[in-house]
Amino acid sequence: MSQLWAMNISEASSLIHAHEISPIELVESHLERIETTDGRLNSFITVLADEAIELAKEATQDVSSGRELGPLHGIPIGLKDLY
Repeated sequence: MSQLWAMNISEASSLIHAHEISPIELVESHLERIETTDGRLNSFITVLADEAIELAKEATQDVSSGRELGPLHGIPIGLKDLY
């Protein structure tokens, strides 16, 4: 599953909660995609990679221990700055 970034939210959530992928793998895939494409797209002003990885580690621990906090738990998101 090298293109985890291409999955929709429902697919990613299902795989995370089935323990087939981890939030860390998903975040790393998205960060790699941002790194390879943002130079020409300029989609992001700020990428908080370290923070995203830390939160993904926490989500991975939660899911591994059975503490799942809903279908979006472990799913990375990007926020659009409109100003």
